[in-house]
Formats: sequence, structure tokens, C-alpha cells
Amino acid sequence: MYGATILVLESMVQEGSSNSICGEVSGYLIVMKSFEFIFILYLMHKIMRITDLLCRALQQKSLYILNVMKLISTTKTLLQTLRDARFDLLLANVQYVYTQYEIDIPHMNTSYKNATVRLC
Repeated sequence: MYGATILVLESMVQEGSSNSICGEVSGYLIVMKSFEFIFILYLMHKIMRITDLLCRALQQKSLYILNVMKLISTTKTLLQTLRDARFDLLLANVQYVYTQYEIDIPHMNTSYKNATVRLC
């Protein structure tokens, strides 16, 4: 899905039907190819898959309090496991997307400095 969206946006930029649309689409492409966007996309996908099971179960009318407590405990454990053990796997998935679409991978060991950009 991500790749198809990138291809559609790139074709819109190449067609360049109008300057305003071309400028907007170019901005969207820059954001969608950023590390932050791809990382948050994958992270939210993982979190939503875990919490979806709990959400569906809580919507059932016939729930016992012990079952609800067990579901909450299981969801909490899965989220903690994602945080502790699976973060490297998540980062590897993000880096795979970068190599697949030939995007420069940022250096994770360098120091980060947030620069302010002011446009006139």
C-alpha cells in the first residue's frame, strides 16, 4: 500500500498538471519519505494490531470482569514486549522500506540537532 501511494504521487509530480498541485504533491512526497513518517506508520500499525483484539473483545455484551482483566493484562504484556524486545525488528522493517525505495537511511549513531527553518 505504501509503495503504491508513493508511485501515484511521483507520477502526479511528473505529469505536473498545475503548479499548486505539483507543489503540494512534492511536499507530501518529502514527508512520506521521511524517517519519522515511515517509523510512526509501522509503529502505529503494530500497536493497532495489538489493541484491536482488546477493542473487539470489549465491544461484546457478555463479558465477565475476570475475562476483561485477563485481556487487559495480555494486551499490556504484548505492548511491553513490543517496547522491549521487538523494537529492533520494527527498526529493521523501517530500514527495509528505505532500501526498497532507495531512500537515504539516516545515521542512528550521530547526534541529533533540531534546526529551525524559517521561510520568508
